[in-house]
Amino acid sequence: MLTLQENKSVATAESYCEKVSVIAAVFPMFFILVAALVVMTTMTRMIEEERAIIGCLRSLGAGDGKILFKYLFMAAVCCLVAAALGFALGLTALPAAILLAFDTVFFLPAAAGALHPLMGIVSAAAMFAVVLAVTAGVCKGRLREQPAQLLVPRAPKPGKRILLERVRFVWDRLSFKYKSSIRNIFRYKKHLVMTVVSVAGSTALAFAGFGLWNVSEAVDGGTFAGFQDSLKPISFVVIAFALLLCVFVIYNLTNMNIGERKREIATLAVLGYRGREILGYIYREIMMMAAGAALGVGLGCALVQCVLVYLDFGSLADVQWYSYLASFFLVLLFAGVTDLLLIRKILRIDMAESLKANE
Repeated sequence: MLTLQENKSVATAESYCEKVSVIAAVFPMFFILVAALVVMTTMTRMIEEERAIIGCLRSLGAGDGKILFKYLFMAAVCCLVAAALGFALGLTALPAAILLAFDTVFFLPAAAGALHPLMGIVSAAAMFAVVLAVTAGVCKGRLREQPAQLLVPRAPKPGKRILLERVRFVWDRLSFKYKSSIRNIFRYKKHLVMTVVSVAGSTALAFAGFGLWNVSEAVDGGTFAGFQDSLKPISFVVIAFALLLCVFVIYNLTNMNIGERKREIATLAVLGYRGREILGYIYREIMMMAAGAALGVGLGCALVQCVLVYLDFGSLADVQWYSYLASFFLVLLFAGVTDLLLIRKILRIDMAESLKANE
């Protein structure tokens, strides 16, 4: 007579649960890292836009601790709201989808009403710590400046010669607008690093989602039928959230870029540049940096291979060719559509106001 643990169906169900647990342990780490970049860009943009306010507060005698507490409190409130929403979705929507997939293979009892929020609490605590650390780092960077410096707009960074200019047979064949865009990309190195890393991370997650979907369709049915079905909703969620992270990062970085370069954009308008040319001047740089999605495909391959090794299920060879292209071009498409949302903000920049001498 077999015990419960020796029953084939029970053992198979437990095996599927262990494989899903591996995915649940690996993917949140990538999401936390990419989300940290989203927070960094958001807080950098907000604090940069409030330079004058910080300068006024310091001039009026407000201590650095009080100013820092203001932004940490805002970040903490956002974390609490987001954690509540995350718990609501994470404990209802995704488990229901996975349970439905398992229910197609096994005869399962009704889902228990008891919740096990430990992993959610750990994830929320990790995200909370990352958000507060990033916010504190960005804010302290501004607090190192003197009030007189904070009360005036930041001076634009000077242009420098770049390495590509030494490759004459390439540089000499580029038109002026591309030379200008490439110089500006390396002129704002912080934007370059954040854009490339965040876009690559989003692409890697999107590719991992497509890869898991392909693998779940490539492996034959039988004992893996239930596990195949349970992978599909997970794959869809990973792809959707990867694209959403890309949207948030690109929107924040472009918005921050526009805010830092208002005088530059106003100068171009005064010199006779048309709206389309000004938009191209900004968006050309963003899309060049977004080409970092190509790095994300390679990173995604490593991520999928790592997950499949732990799952002992499928291989990288099962990933279809269209997944490589889809993960790359979808991220570029979402980046492009996100930038279109900021067209009106660029074209509505007040030339007279932006060109006032504030020094």
